[in-house]
Formats: sequence, structure tokens, C-alpha cells
Amino acid sequence: MFHPNAGTHVTSADSEGTLDLQSMTEIPAQTTVEPSQISVPATRSSFMTDWQSVSGAIGYRLDVSTNASFSSYVSGYHDLDVGNITGRVVTGLSQGTTYYYRARSYDATVTGGSSNVMTGTT
Repeated sequence: MFHPNAGTHVTSADSEGTLDLQSMTEIPAQTTVEPSQISVPATRSSFMTDWQSVSGAIGYRLDVSTNASFSSYVSGYHDLDVGNITGRVVTGLSQGTTYYYRARSYDATVTGGSSNVMTGTT
């Protein structure tokens, strides 16, 4: 049978055990971070690309190849529209391989020339 006033439980904390929470006005605003500002280590099957932003660009197209001449492309990474970001993780790659990549900016009317060829290694 339940007895509503059968016992009393008291919880207390000393001042050293309490949390000092900031007020909402003391919490800094979130900062937007570009992918190129993030260091993502390569793995056995991926690496992080990054390139310089182009003024007026509304997006970028990415090519990834196993050769610097881009005579062939990694599956899924030929003229890949990555949106308006300046870096992307490339996945599904072979371990211990050097890859070559380049990016092209585009706006509403034209796609620009390719960036310098850059490398990433898994």
C-alpha cells in the first residue's frame, strides 16, 4: 500500500558542485566555417579537396582522376556539381593512391576555366 507522507528526501549541493551557466547574452553567435577552413585528415578511402573561392561564383564543378592529364575520371567525380562550397570530401577511393583534382567555378551564364591541378592521397 502507498503512504504519501511516509518519507522525505532532501537533495542539496554545495556551491563548489553547482554549474555556472552563461546567460543567453554571453553565448557567442555561431560562426560560419567554409569547408576549406576545416582540416579533414585523409583516410584509407577518402581525402578532402579544397580550392580558392571565385568572386561572383554561384557554384563549383569538381573533377577527380588518378592521372594528372585527366584522361579518365574517378567514378562519380567528373564535372560533379558540388554547389557553392570550396571543398569536399572525396570518398570510395583506393588505399595508398594519389589522386588529382581540379575545380571550375560557374555563375548563371558561364562555367570558368579549371583551377590548378591539386593532389590528395589516401
